[in-house]
Amino acid sequence: MTSATRTAPSWSQLPHRLRAVVLSAVLAVVLALLAGTAVSGAPHGAPAARRVTAGAAELPAEPPASVTRIVGHGTRPAARQAVRSIRLRPGDTLWALARRYHTTVATLQAVNHLGTSTLIRAGDRLTLPTPQHFATRPQQPKAHAPLTSAATTALAFARSRLGVPYRWGATGDDGYDCSGLVQAAWRSAGVTLPRTAAAQAQAGIRIGRADLKPGDLVFTYSYGHVQLYAGGGHVIEAAHPGTRVRYAPLPRAATVDAYVRVHGSARTTTATAAPDVSYSHTITGSVQRLAAQLFGTQNGCAARIIVRESGWKTTATNPSSGAYGLAQALPDSKMARFGSDWRTNPLTQLRWMRAYVGARYGGACAAWAFWQTHHWY
Repeated sequence: MTSATRTAPSWSQLPHRLRAVVLSAVLAVVLALLAGTAVSGAPHGAPAARRVTAGAAELPAEPPASVTRIVGHGTRPAARQAVRSIRLRPGDTLWALARRYHTTVATLQAVNHLGTSTLIRAGDRLTLPTPQHFATRPQQPKAHAPLTSAATTALAFARSRLGVPYRWGATGDDGYDCSGLVQAAWRSAGVTLPRTAAAQAQAGIRIGRADLKPGDLVFTYSYGHVQLYAGGGHVIEAAHPGTRVRYAPLPRAATVDAYVRVHGSARTTTATAAPDVSYSHTITGSVQRLAAQLFGTQNGCAARIIVRESGWKTTATNPSSGAYGLAQALPDSKMARFGSDWRTNPLTQLRWMRAYVGARYGGACAAWAFWQTHHWY
């Protein structure tokens, strides 16, 4: 037998269509290798770009995971603010917590779904507003011009005391309370103001919010707190224990009792102490009538507290605790900030009570609700 040896056809002998198929396959392999090299050569950690083809047009890949999709106009970070909360301790109040965390009682009520209630209980958790609700310490605002020479001097003094610690009852460089700071600031301009915030509210003329100028006084918490307007929508204040003299945002109009422009100038005022006219004003009638005029629509709640605390006796004293007066202040000396006649003047005692229940509970009726549960307030 004879054997025949077959030889493979040369490239030129292959049909034209087969050669085209082979070339296409080789080209596809080369392109795939090139694409793999490009991806592996990208910087470490950089995501490979993805594109989606639609006909002849190319659409860009989706945005990175750190940015959300466009909603309306612009983009926003995907991360959400973490919810903050604190565990309430005995003695905590919404008013004190609002001041500590630079927010408002109304905001805390809204965040915690409290409605208009100010009742909180030790051991519960209270949600704090997210950081965008907090008032941060602003830069020194620019004062509005023109100013009187006295207002300029008073404001400069207050600015020079930024950072001095708050000390209740203090009026010197080792510390200030709210009215002590205001009194010292205006004293530096040759103007003598009364010692207490309530009395300082009577030491000038009432003005509107739109008329505020640097040096004017801003009163809140039932005339229990006073701040010095610094211009630019900010005040200088000695706020409460644990803080220092600082700038703060001008309080919301709904929380302000009065705006007052101080009388006098550095050239015309004398060193004679101004009378405490806040307490020389007389409301005629019985103690019950005084309470009715001071507490208004909440007088019924205030009266129920007074009946149970003192029986309407101005000099009532608790033999065990030493609590004193119509509203049984403890310690009794707390009432001194509203007048030196606090031991015998029912008007002074009632003004203290109004400021106390307003600051601690948000009003006499909230205080009465608390009293009914705990038999103290």
